[in-house]
Amino acid sequence: MSSARILVVDDEPNVLSTIVAILEREGYTVEGTATGEDALDVLHARTFDLVLTDLKLPSDVDGLEILKTVQQKWPQTVTVMMTGYGTIETALKAIQLGAYEYLLKPAEISELKAAVRRSLERKRFSETDALYRLSSEIANTRRVKAINQKVAKTARQVLNLAHVQVVSILDGRAEGGCNATAQLLFMQPEIMRQLHHGKVVMTRQKDRLATVPVISARSMALVPGIVQDELVCVLCADNAAEPFDFHSSAMRFLESLANQTALAIANANHYAELAARNHELAAANERLQRLDRFKSQFLSMTSHELRTPLSIILGYTQIVADRLSNKMDADERSMMQDAGACERLLRMVNTMLDLSQIEAGKLKMSFATHDVRNVLQRSIEFFRAEAVSRGIHLHYDAGDRPLSARMDPDRIEQVVTNLMANALKFTPRGGHVTVGANLRPDVAAVEISVSDSGVGIRPSDQSKLFQEFSRVGDARSRNTQGAGLGLAIAQRILEAHGGKIALHSELGRGSTFSFRLGAVAAARSAGAGAAA
Repeated sequence: MSSARILVVDDEPNVLSTIVAILEREGYTVEGTATGEDALDVLHARTFDLVLTDLKLPSDVDGLEILKTVQQKWPQTVTVMMTGYGTIETALKAIQLGAYEYLLKPAEISELKAAVRRSLERKRFSETDALYRLSSEIANTRRVKAINQKVAKTARQVLNLAHVQVVSILDGRAEGGCNATAQLLFMQPEIMRQLHHGKVVMTRQKDRLATVPVISARSMALVPGIVQDELVCVLCADNAAEPFDFHSSAMRFLESLANQTALAIANANHYAELAARNHELAAANERLQRLDRFKSQFLSMTSHELRTPLSIILGYTQIVADRLSNKMDADERSMMQDAGACERLLRMVNTMLDLSQIEAGKLKMSFATHDVRNVLQRSIEFFRAEAVSRGIHLHYDAGDRPLSARMDPDRIEQVVTNLMANALKFTPRGGHVTVGANLRPDVAAVEISVSDSGVGIRPSDQSKLFQEFSRVGDARSRNTQGAGLGLAIAQRILEAHGGKIALHSELGRGSTFSFRLGAVAAARSAGAGAAA
């Protein structure tokens, strides 16, 4: 790209040619005129970064008039005023009208160069400031239309262009927001190819790109906005029927603006996609929660409806068995034993009722300090007869010192009972089941465990054990009955106690289920004394 463009206006030929030569040697693109009228004509035809004008000119259009016109029509062009007859009044008036520098002729060459450099730096700073302010405005803007409007407004203000529009690119095609000429240009494969490769497309009225004449503007710039090698938007800029020279400074600004816009649009699109997915997830979660509530309501209703008739049937069956036990023949006794299925069904109903209460947050807990050993002893006595009938050796290992913990004893007994029932269920004749407890001073807890020498659990099945209605592996579930709710409920009870069940199992060698309860001071001190 070319360097900054400067217009020099001075009615003295020697001064004009000297200044032009000095600035050209500095690498600037410089034009010179001798009158104010010529200067305005040149300004209407081309765009300049800086105007260096004499105050006194031999025409109706003097330096102040040029300054005023530049500020009105090309506010981003910087103006430097020169005069050989300067007064404080003229200097103040020039500054008030917007002049950035005020030089007295004859000026030193070094002073002239410094003034030009400062003025151009001020212009660059002004453009950078505009980009920074725009970046702050659109950074958190989520609507693409709002982003496009703010960007177009900034470009029109900074470059004083008649039309600036931002066209979004979706699936490789331009989507609305551009005039008829731009739409025709976007239909040209070669133009779209250049834009996709990040190249700026410039058109002029005399050009014919792919047989499409630019009829609505004397010149137009199509500036691509690229993010991660993808064309996101195109900045369409023109000055309608008025000429506009898209020189280096203007193009640098438009390219920065297009890339900034593309990033903001990409972020807005990502945010919209994320919001849509979050909405879908929220809707899906709502559906799942609704189904879960229906399930809980169904479990609760079904449990209540079945519990009463099952209890009545079981009660009458027991009465008949007690009164007629000596008068029944073998077939009748077998029928009475089959009626024991009601007990299993009633236990299942009670389990489902517990689950529905837990999920509804209605399961009541009564916490107090209790000796864990009492809970374990009651559970062992409950299962002692069953263990004998199955030919399984039942062991108790909790020492002779109190093991006090804060808990709901009925619910902890429910947990231990479930673990023992599973241990007996999956341990073959001749096997062992051990119920134990010990103090863990290192974690201020009482640890309770139920171990068996049964079939064990495959590693792939262990994570499923605590899921509702889950029954794992053929080796473990063969010839067993249950709804697959016991461990899920036990885990929920322990979560209410601030703990959880831990599992260690080896296939074919047995399993150990354990959990911890917070020890109270008495148990901790007893443990410390034993250690001493």
